Parts: sequence; structure tokens; C-alpha cells
Amino acid sequence: MQTTQTADSLCGGYYLLNVYDSNYCNSSNIGYVETGSLSIENNQLNNLNISIFPNPAHDYLYIDISETEINISTLKILNITGQVLIERYCNSDLISIDLNKTMNEGIYLLQLFNEDSKLIETVKIMIE
Repeated sequence: MQTTQTADSLCGGYYLLNVYDSNYCNSSNIGYVETGSLSIENNQLNNLNISIFPNPAHDYLYIDISETEINISTLKILNITGQVLIERYCNSDLISIDLNKTMNEGIYLLQLFNEDSKLIETVKIMIE
């Protein structure tokens, strides 16, 4: 438990943040802390030759897997609490996802799986 205004050296993961005012009234929120090399600006995934664009996205998100040597079979988009919002089988080299029907503005996680259902990569995406 940390009781300061800043938190240093956190490992990646989900954290519960409790904020108390001078009357000990509190507000809670769950936040995700990410560490490592992933960023919203990084559209080319760690030597996998997979492109995700645009990021941030508005109406559609595209995932281009045409240049990868790994067989990507499934993708999932999760909200920050880990709930799967979209699960799609990858049956073409360019996957388009209509964000207007299912997604609100925010930050989400895109997970890519191979044919053995092994998680290959997790990428942060932003919907505006």
C-alpha cells in the first residue's frame, strides 16, 4: 500500500486507486499501469510485421497481418477491466473492425493469438 501522491517503480498491471479528501470521503477507480515498449504511437509490432492503424482510431481500426510469418488466427479487444468486447477470427490479411457499433472513446487492449490459442502480442489502442 502506498500513501503518497506519486507512485514510482510500479510493475505493469491493474491497480485500485483510492483518493480521500480531508473529510475521509473517498473515490475509487481501477487503473491500468503499462510498462515496457508498447505505446499508442507504435503501429508496427515488435518485429512481427503486423500493422495496426490508425491509432488512435475513430470509426474503423485496421489490422494488417499480410507480412507476418506467424499465423494469427484470433484477435480480441478488451476494456481496461479485462472484459472481452470483440472477438474475431482472422480469415483475411486485412481485418477491419467497425468501432461505431461497439466501442466508446477510451483506451483498450488488442490481443493477437496464434492457431494454438497462444497469446502472441498485446497492444494498447485508443478510440477517439
